[in-house]
Amino acid sequence: MLDALLHRARHRVIYDENFVCYLRLEKLQQRKRVLLKLTERNRGEMEAIINKFKRKPLVTLASLQNKELDKPIR
Repeated sequence: MLDALLHRARHRVIYDENFVCYLRLEKLQQRKRVLLKLTERNRGEMEAIINKFKRKPLVTLASLQNKELDKPIR
């Protein structure tokens, strides 16, 4: 299924970071699980997408009051 999504993303304009964000692929354990299920071609491409991904910081009212804007989401 993931191979099909990547294939489709190649032929359409889909934001690559959505794969990483929604599947939580920036976490090493989750990344390993998913990459093992991909074909060789897609594995290399997905690793490149994951490596350039950077999670944006979460801005909440509490973080604004505490001025914690520099801290990324974990």
